Amino acid sequence: MATANNFSTGATVGYARTSTTDQKAGLAAQARDLKAAGCTKLFQEEVSSVDPKRTELDRALDYVREGDVLVVTKLDGTSKGGMVVAIQSELGLPVKFIGVGEQPEDLQPFDPQAYAQALFSPGE
Repeated sequence: MATANNFSTGATVGYARTSTTDQKAGLAAQARDLKAAGCTKLFQEEVSSVDPKRTELDRALDYVREGDVLVVTKLDGTSKGGMVVAIQSELGLPVKFIGVGEQPEDLQPFDPQAYAQALFSPGE
């Protein structure tokens, strides 16, 4: 299994989000997966997908520095992964790998072309 530590020269930081407080198990599962991926600092929150305010995401983005790795779970729930483009563009952080499923072993090296195709595929 790939871990964030395979790509990092600094801290490995994780961010997890669920939409409601009813999804406690989902948030716990994301935290588990982030720890399995090598994250030593976690930011997590329960906030609706229609709420533009992401306090813990903002804190995570303020926390990361050059050489750090930011691991984000559940891209399907974060504007279909569009957040990755914004993070890379605004902060200049490289995208090294991406979670493509629900299990820690679903962490794969990032392929920008495959990502772009999946992001803009109709009906997905």
